Amino acid sequence: MPVVLVGADIGGKPNFMTAAFVAITNVKPPMVACGLNPKHHTCDGIEANRAFSLCLPSADQVEVVDWCGIVSGEKTDKSEVFTVFRGELSGAPMIEQCALCAECRLVQSTPYGLDSLFVAEIVSVHARPELLDGGKPDWKKISPLLFTFPEASYWKLGDYVAKAWHVGKGYEPKGR
Repeated sequence: MPVVLVGADIGGKPNFMTAAFVAITNVKPPMVACGLNPKHHTCDGIEANRAFSLCLPSADQVEVVDWCGIVSGEKTDKSEVFTVFRGELSGAPMIEQCALCAECRLVQSTPYGLDSLFVAEIVSVHARPELLDGGKPDWKKISPLLFTFPEASYWKLGDYVAKAWHVGKGYEPKGR
């Protein structure tokens, strides 16, 4: 799973938590869903602001990303860990050091067991220009940090395999 830093303002300061249970859920309008434990300090900011950011760190940022997941923003001020920039949504701080950042407007939060599902519309996406190729993300340059569960391990993206919705066109099931 890709690792993200979820950002929300709390008490007028940016706070970031590490998460990996994140997925695109719709194309038009673009929407995401995040499974987060509502006891996290950042979740208070998401609910209060009705907005948050998703920032995609690179594998070389693993130490600070892991720290953001270990240390609670309720006990430690994380507001100056990163260089923060703002977009159009109030309460959704973004991280300059991250390759891609999305501003998200909260649509719904629903409790499910231990976690809550936060569903949001992506309002805008910001990318570091040097990590793009022809206006599109260059995943080799970005080198997104990945997470496996339940092993709780970090990984880097591997090599390109094939074009989706194309490579399978030549497949023939056995027995036909």
